Amino acid sequence: MSDAIIVGGGISGLASAYYLSKKGLSSTLIEAQPRLGGLIRTDVISNCQIEAGPDSYISTKPEATELAEEIPNLKARIIGTNDESRRIYLVNGGKLVPMPAGMVLMVPGDMRAVLGSCLFPDSTRRRILEERFIKPKRREQDISVADLVVDHFDRTMLETIAEPLLTGVYGGDAARLSAASVLPRFLEYERHYGSLIRAVRAEKKQTEQRGSLFLSFQDGMQALTDGVYRASSGAVTRVTGEATRVTRQNDGWQVHIGNAKREAKFLVVAVPAHKAAHLFSDSLPPLSDELAAIPYSSAITVVLGYARSSITHSLDGFGFLVPRPERRQLAACTWINTKFPNRIAAGYIALRGFIVGQDAEGLMLGGELQWGRRVNFSDGFQSDGFKLQFGFKYNFSWKLGG
Repeated sequence: MSDAIIVGGGISGLASAYYLSKKGLSSTLIEAQPRLGGLIRTDVISNCQIEAGPDSYISTKPEATELAEEIPNLKARIIGTNDESRRIYLVNGGKLVPMPAGMVLMVPGDMRAVLGSCLFPDSTRRRILEERFIKPKRREQDISVADLVVDHFDRTMLETIAEPLLTGVYGGDAARLSAASVLPRFLEYERHYGSLIRAVRAEKKQTEQRGSLFLSFQDGMQALTDGVYRASSGAVTRVTGEATRVTRQNDGWQVHIGNAKREAKFLVVAVPAHKAAHLFSDSLPPLSDELAAIPYSSAITVVLGYARSSITHSLDGFGFLVPRPERRQLAACTWINTKFPNRIAAGYIALRGFIVGQDAEGLMLGGELQWGRRVNFSDGFQSDGFKLQFGFKYNFSWKLGG
């Protein structure tokens, strides 16, 4: 019998197994799918690295890097994005318009650039100027991301900048995303500076960003999950099957996998909340109810492959975001060749699109991609529709208030 049972073989479950092994504890890792890694998956198609889930991680959250640095031969394979070409566009009036330089999410860092942008009406420019004089304040309760943005700017800033950016990262509705969970740094800015603009400009003067904001691995993100599993495999018993029920024993836990059972003193549940709710429905109903109440948002990634000669657009940026008023189905698109040049074979172009929220859920329930409307984003970049090359579903959530 292992010291611990881990339900879920994604990065959370694999990292748990690794850190337990460092403490000298053995684990039984239960995963329903035939492969480990969960949402992290790298496929090679026509000599191109295609990510099913995340293509990178945020460098300002150091835990992933710290984990990778402990794994043999993995630290040297950490790579950054092609920051010389880092630029993001927004769809505005059916065309691609560059996001103003110096933006830190929805906060202007370069006043000249944001005030000169065609993205904002005069009313929003006035709010940007006024925001610099907001006094420090401490919020007693959590608020939504949408309320935080509107408090400091207005709904145009929310719909044009904040909502598309956060949709690309979290896929959730800004009105339901917790500011304390998603943007804790900005709440800290409020407490010390009041004005988010003053805080961003002060921080920019005090510190220099070192390296890329987004990091990944030369062989794709799956190198992380594969490496973590290899590093702990000597202390892990892998079981392929779906955990169906968890019960509490006097001195530990019992997990049911079909007709089989596994027992251990310790239990780690590393699956989505709605699946964890099912596991505890009999043994711990109150916990099950709380887990089931956590809202989730779904997303689909769509990878489009073209011959390089068929697209005349220079792809001079990381991609584009589609604000909700401009959106039909596509919420964002990454130009993989520019963001990670070495992932796409010579002669090819790969575009990674994101469909989120209700649009994604409708497709998963049997809907169809919308065809036929020609959208002219800019000269040399036109599309009559999308051919589904590869799709993948992922879920995540932030519970407002904690």
